[in-house]
Amino acid sequence: MKAYHFKKLICGNATRDVLLDSLHAGTWYKGADSGFSIGQYDKKILGGCYIWRETIQVDTIDEDTLEEIERPVRRLQKAHFILSFGKAYVRVEKKAHFGILYDALDALKGVHLEFEAFQIDLEGMVSEIQSAYKKNYITGIGIKDYLAREQMITDATFKPLEVDVGEKVIEKFSDQIKSVKLQMKLPDGPCPLTVTRDGSVSMGDDAPDDLLMFVRDIMPRFDVPDVEVADG
Repeated sequence: MKAYHFKKLICGNATRDVLLDSLHAGTWYKGADSGFSIGQYDKKILGGCYIWRETIQVDTIDEDTLEEIERPVRRLQKAHFILSFGKAYVRVEKKAHFGILYDALDALKGVHLEFEAFQIDLEGMVSEIQSAYKKNYITGIGIKDYLAREQMITDATFKPLEVDVGEKVIEKFSDQIKSVKLQMKLPDGPCPLTVTRDGSVSMGDDAPDDLLMFVRDIMPRFDVPDVEVADG
């Protein structure tokens, strides 16, 4: 499965220009503790990866005592990203990379920006996807604070047992929907697609790029900041 996570990119033209001027050639070099490697660059987009070194503890055996010990090891990590100035979004492949990328960019002189979470109206967005891609059906619905038996609540994911049930459940629990999973019937074969309230998209490894671009492009239209973001 491929996973992409989106947030709104809030920055002015001055910050955009600083980022393009500072990073377009990349700042990573062999032996550095951190830096940027840039693969996409123009006035509307900046994409590549941020590389950094981190220290982890690994289990090993002490040669002298033959006792098990932990030893620090330095290793390289990287976070792939896209900053779209034209469409005002930031994209990463792991949610944890939002904070790492933000800290790296915010540390640059003259950069003032924010990453703001999407709060998607999933009922409207899923309806739009279903209208654009006719052959599909809902296979999973994540609901926040679902009232279970014995007056208990829980976050849960449900699988509709009938094809026409999904839309009715989404309508009934529209304010509590955390995620929706669909099975898309595309020309090249079936493809799972999951969208979440906070702007994450996952799909099959063979999913066409146009599906991702479609979901990405309609996302801002269904952003409703007055709706509470589901945890997770």
